[in-house]
Formats: sequence, C-alpha cells, structure tokens
Amino acid sequence: MKVRMILLTTASILFSINSAFAQPVPVFGNNYDTQSTQNVISAGDFNSQVAIRQQIANNSDLLNLNPNVYVQHGLVSYVGKFNTIDQATRLIEIALTTPGVADVDVSGLVDPSGNHVPPDILIVVKIKAALVRSGMFGSDATISSIPVDVETVNVVYLTGKVDSENKAKKVIDIAKSTPGVIKVESDISFPGSPK
Repeated sequence: MKVRMILLTTASILFSINSAFAQPVPVFGNNYDTQSTQNVISAGDFNSQVAIRQQIANNSDLLNLNPNVYVQHGLVSYVGKFNTIDQATRLIEIALTTPGVADVDVSGLVDPSGNHVPPDILIVVKIKAALVRSGMFGSDATISSIPVDVETVNVVYLTGKVDSENKAKKVIDIAKSTPGVIKVESDISFPGSPK
C-alpha cells in the first residue's frame, strides 16, 4: 500500500511539474485573472516585459512611476500615471527600443489631471525609435544620439545632418511610414546637398 501511495504521489508531482512548464507565462498586472487566455504571453513577450520593467526601475527619472506593463504579440501597453511629458516620452522610448517590441499603446497613461500623452509626442518618439532600430546610425545609437531632430504639429518636420543622400531618404521614408503621420517636410542635409 505504501509503495502504491508513493508511486501515485510521485506521478502526481511529475504531472504537476510537467503541466506547469507546458502552461503559457502569465502577464503581470493588478487584475490577474487565472481563467482568462488574455492574461498569457509568449516567452518572447515575457522577456520584453521583464526588460522594460528593469529599464523603468533603473531610470532615475522614472523612480516614482510604477506603470503596469503588458506585452502581447509585440505590443506594449502601459497603464498608469506620468507626471511630465519627459517621463511619458522616456516610457515610450524604453518600449520601442526593447528587442521584440513592434509598437506601444499609451492610451492607458495619464498625467495627474487625467490628460493622455499628446499624439504628436507619440509620433515623434515612434519615428526616432524606428530610426534607432534601423541601424543606420550604428548599433549603439540611442534616440538622443541620432543626428536628426523630429518635430510635429500635424506635419512632421525633419532637420539635422546625415552622411549620405541615401540615409536622408531612408529617414524620410521611416517618418512617412509611421502610423498617424500625414505629411513630412525635410530639411535634412548631407554632403553635396543644396544649402
């Protein structure tokens, strides 16, 4: 009888361990629902989520923020508060420059007055992050290190200096392909460009 009980217990433990590893990883958040399939993410999304949370925790400008971070199919969704536009911009930058992330949704981010991130800010950071991800400014490029400034008020304005006409065209193409962009005006210079 003891041997049978030990075998059943061992089989039960092995089944539990196997089942635990076969289950998708749950999303972190305040409203964790163990029955919902919406609260499971792939290992890649989980890794992106962990990387984003670590970057937020390690950023002195974001120490007082504790946004919920959700990642599903490469889309990062933030839910929480930001105090300044610079904080919101940094959160967007962190998400969009994290490997495995395709896009970011900040509709759940609000300032203390309940205002959302302005769409123009989101477009600017998306363009700059796409330029960083393109690799054309080097593998160690950051949003603040790229030599192109992006501004927008219904129209995207590009200024700065790049080292070739080809790069200037790529910058313009990336800006034009960013969701929400209607028109792009460029004053990017390169060697041999008209002044």
